[in-house]
Amino acid sequence: MPKINLNNPILLTAAFRQMPLHAEYKTEENGHVSGIVPELEVMDSGEDYEQCLNLLLEGCKEYAGLYLEDLNFWYSGRPDDLIYILKVLTSSNEELKECLSGQV
Repeated sequence: MPKINLNNPILLTAAFRQMPLHAEYKTEENGHVSGIVPELEVMDSGEDYEQCLNLLLEGCKEYAGLYLEDLNFWYSGRPDDLIYILKVLTSSNEELKECLSGQV
């Protein structure tokens, strides 16, 4: 059996590609759109759907960076987030936008 190189980005990308990551959106009374990525508890709101989607994308990337900067701290309190953090880190912006696109 061949040895698997876990440093290979193709393997990491393939491993996390099928992980479900999504966003839920709600149009507020004032017309703004609020959204949440429930898997990571990332929330934001924008003047419209597109702005909210972009803010959620940036929020996920920011959280992923913070999580990795202090992995011991975050993993001890939120171990289930790690699989989603790895998905965020191995996905392009376009792939993440596709995941986070949803109904308003």
